[in-house]
Amino acid sequence: MAQMTHIELLRQFLQEDLQEGNAGNGHVRNNQYIHYQTPILERYGEKYILNNSRYSLAFRRLQKRIKAAIPEDKLIIVNDVFKYYDGSLWDFLEDEDRIPILNYGGWVFYLSGKEDQLDQNKCGKWMYFFRDREFVEDICEKAVVNGVVYKCMHSDYDEGIACFYLSGDDTANHKRVIRFFLDNDLIRKTKNGKLYNISFKYDYQSRAGEFGPMFKAAIKLDQFIDLKTGKWKI
Repeated sequence: MAQMTHIELLRQFLQEDLQEGNAGNGHVRNNQYIHYQTPILERYGEKYILNNSRYSLAFRRLQKRIKAAIPEDKLIIVNDVFKYYDGSLWDFLEDEDRIPILNYGGWVFYLSGKEDQLDQNKCGKWMYFFRDREFVEDICEKAVVNGVVYKCMHSDYDEGIACFYLSGDDTANHKRVIRFFLDNDLIRKTKNGKLYNISFKYDYQSRAGEFGPMFKAAIKLDQFIDLKTGKWKI
């Protein structure tokens, strides 16, 4: 079997929503396609961010190939990205290129443009209680930008709750959100180092006024991972 080339890896990243992979000098890490050690392309909602900085002839050839493969209206160009930069390309976006962020009714909403695809009867959220407004703003934007969720919102206060929305029957999306929570330290631990068994809450439960003792979770963290070891069960 022929070994995959970095061009084939790029094709899979663009067409098949590939989340992880390596081929030659190309690497896929979640929402980024990386050439050697520098991100060259990043998913951003329904668009892509292209690192147009000049490093080498090979990098320029790859940039041209990407420009030919993606419609111009789906491409956001950024420049002056440091070589070997290990962060997100959206750090270099101008304000007008960022995802919509709306303040309404005591909440701040972060929208991907795909939020209408969420079925009202199946939609729900994993929740994070925050005490750092600046941190949660970054986390919510990151979750939507990286394609972890289509929609996120948090309380419009210095302390409150953040909600990460997905369909309750989408196991793959549950795993993406849980991995995101783990990677960003959004799940508290007990004194013994065990993860708290946090719950997923359907929107229909919120609409029905199921809060506190009245709330009975149908989906909990321990259905996906071992709370002691953090290892996946499914």
